[in-house]
Amino acid sequence: MHTPVENQIPRVTPITHDTVSRGPSADQPTVEHLNVMQLEHMFPEKFGQYRVQKLLGTGGMGSVYLAEDPLLQRKVAIKTLRPELATHTVSKERFFREAIIVSGLKHEHIVTIYNVGEEYGIPYLAMEYLEGQSLEEFIQKKRKLTWVQIMRLGREIARALAVAHAKDLIHRDVKPANIWLELLDKKTGKTRVKLLDFGLARYSQQTDGPTLAGMVVGTPHYVSPEQARGKELDPRSDLFSLGVVLYRLSTRVYPFDGPDTLALLSSLAIDEPLSMRKHNPEVPEAFDHFVLNLLAKQPEGRPASAKVAAEQLTFLYHAELERNGETNHSGKLPALPSKLPFLQAEEPPKPEIVKPEKPWVFLLLFLISLCCVLMLALLVFKLAK
Repeated sequence: MHTPVENQIPRVTPITHDTVSRGPSADQPTVEHLNVMQLEHMFPEKFGQYRVQKLLGTGGMGSVYLAEDPLLQRKVAIKTLRPELATHTVSKERFFREAIIVSGLKHEHIVTIYNVGEEYGIPYLAMEYLEGQSLEEFIQKKRKLTWVQIMRLGREIARALAVAHAKDLIHRDVKPANIWLELLDKKTGKTRVKLLDFGLARYSQQTDGPTLAGMVVGTPHYVSPEQARGKELDPRSDLFSLGVVLYRLSTRVYPFDGPDTLALLSSLAIDEPLSMRKHNPEVPEAFDHFVLNLLAKQPEGRPASAKVAAEQLTFLYHAELERNGETNHSGKLPALPSKLPFLQAEEPPKPEIVKPEKPWVFLLLFLISLCCVLMLALLVFKLAK
């Protein structure tokens, strides 16, 4: 059994001007007067031990800053909660829950949390700094991916979900905005997927906490039918959301849509998704069938787990490589035919050279053979005389 995450949240005492033995002054506004723009100027130097360099962006829940850890001399990203939300118990608990949850998930495709703290009553997370862009930004720029790249992207997301599901966690908000394309090499454009924002993540058997049973959470276009109805979820709900992501990447449209949220949810409940090949005839048939399985109305119609989905995507990925002849006799996978060599395929391990277990046996046989040849030559020489 898992202890509810909320019970693990430390009792954090807000760091105020009083707690550092100095009263507020004209250039030190109270939390109530802070807003996101003021926060940028209020903390130009640091959050905890981290020295802030610049504001990277703001959103509905808070802001993200680029900072430096002077002790380890590395860049970090600082995620903060909006000041007006910092006084809300549910928002604050959910913010700290994300740190607790992600800190327990160690995987190359999941963002790493370094630290959690609070400055002037504003909670913050210190996490690894990722260069690149979100998948949502990539889509908005109307960039295209090859089928190999889309299948590989899906596989990396499924692998990250498999790690979370193994901890009995359901992400509940899988969408392009929460999928980061980390730029690993600026010269080649090699990119790796990172799954972000576990703020809505929940233990599958959890019945208490900041999100109550029957409450709908998530982003409407990406929620599963059972999630939209506020029903109890299992990990296959995340697989439905993954299906929506892959559908949109492949067709540039949503499998379920409507002029408003009510119409969208009605479509989700009633309509069957069209084959992706109706929107884009170039979609590989097997991949189309796989994505439609992810979008099954009932969880039982989807792959049994994220691990199974990752295995199926691996098979489709290699099949697509073979179909396009994108392998050569050396066994090396080629660079992908895209201006953005996104998610470049890893080179397969080099074949091992089989060495004889007992090399001295072959040496002995060689010497015996040589002696035999010499003796035979000597005998022929004597007979010739």
